[in-house]
Amino acid sequence: MSTSFRRRTRALCTLQPSHCPIGVGRAVLVVTTMVLWNGCALLPRSQPADPRVDFAAHPGYRGLVVDRMGGGQTAVLVGADSTPSSAGPSQVLQADGKTLAALWVSDHDRITVRQTPDAVAPVVGEIRASWEQGVMRLTFQSADGASFHTSRFKRIDSENFPQALDREMLAVSQDLPGVYRAELRDAQNVPVGWLRVRILPYQGLPRDYEGDVPAALNGPLATAAVVLVDSAIDSIVERNAFPEDRMPEGLVP
Repeated sequence: MSTSFRRRTRALCTLQPSHCPIGVGRAVLVVTTMVLWNGCALLPRSQPADPRVDFAAHPGYRGLVVDRMGGGQTAVLVGADSTPSSAGPSQVLQADGKTLAALWVSDHDRITVRQTPDAVAPVVGEIRASWEQGVMRLTFQSADGASFHTSRFKRIDSENFPQALDREMLAVSQDLPGVYRAELRDAQNVPVGWLRVRILPYQGLPRDYEGDVPAALNGPLATAAVVLVDSAIDSIVERNAFPEDRMPEGLVP
């Protein structure tokens, strides 16, 4: 367990050591931490302070929580009921009990988005992730034929190493935390917005996503893009992090 995690859990514990056995205190501490962490993860977070941000999301206990997207709507991306052998989606995007879109994830680097969980429903678009010399970029293709792409996710909070999200990094707990931003460009390579991820230096490396996203992408497609980036970060952590830097089971942010 990392020092930062122990500090957070100690701050959550309000039991008096002299009045409570050590075993009971630890049990209540774990339950309290899980309830607070998981409960907060289910709820949308406060609106971003940056007025340019029109899309925001963070990984939650049930799935990705979309705090803000086109029209100011909030939503949550949850696992679909499909079986691995079926042709159904991997995840569905829901708001107020209604399904907004369904995502089919292929090989961790491609997502097809459809209007409903029906495998023959109209396609909203497709997002692909590619790696050039270990650095990630995204390509969007919408149903109307419009295409967009990102630059690499470049570190903008400091000049620390690495200077971009890199799957070859080694000292993950020290090197990975920070703020990374990718420019969004259209088919003519004209800047049309950006996506940003903030990776926090706590156990499990929790993260937040924000963006200034074109209307054509601001919703299910931007959500799918976050799924790809978040999956890539998870892979970097799983491949390179020390066990004590990973999130304990049951305390997923």
